[in-house]
Amino acid sequence: MLVIAVVALTGCVRFSAEQSTRDGSRPEPPVAEMLFFSDRLAVASADELATMPARRPAPIEEASALLRHALWLATPAHEGHDPVAARDALESLATRSTELDAPTRALVRLELRHLRRQLELRRKTSGLAERNRRLQQQIQELTALERQMRGNGADVDGSGGVTE
Repeated sequence: MLVIAVVALTGCVRFSAEQSTRDGSRPEPPVAEMLFFSDRLAVASADELATMPARRPAPIEEASALLRHALWLATPAHEGHDPVAARDALESLATRSTELDAPTRALVRLELRHLRRQLELRRKTSGLAERNRRLQQQIQELTALERQMRGNGADVDGSGGVTE
């Protein structure tokens, strides 16, 4: 009797799932799964991130696996962190909009905007760091010149003038 009930319930569940996908709706949107996965990434340690299956590159044909991999790549605090590769993967997903449902497309666009902004800030920061390095070098050169002038008998006063 129990076996018959289990078989009957299994058939009902399967029929229900087929019905919900026939009319175009999905039983559970994949974006919910991706949001839970993103939350898991956000709290994972570097060791946990390093051992996640999503660390392996995903075939471009498998949109869900590629999205997971892109989210993993975009997560900082592990050796595989690569926002450029994550952006590229998300851009390839964004161009295949017919394969993704609307909420998942929105998640891809949101993450893509975030990564683009992050990369732009990184570019600006590296530009500022380079400018800072050049200014430090100029200060060192001026300091060396000042010391050299003092060594030749000239004394530089605090106002920038040379006294003898």
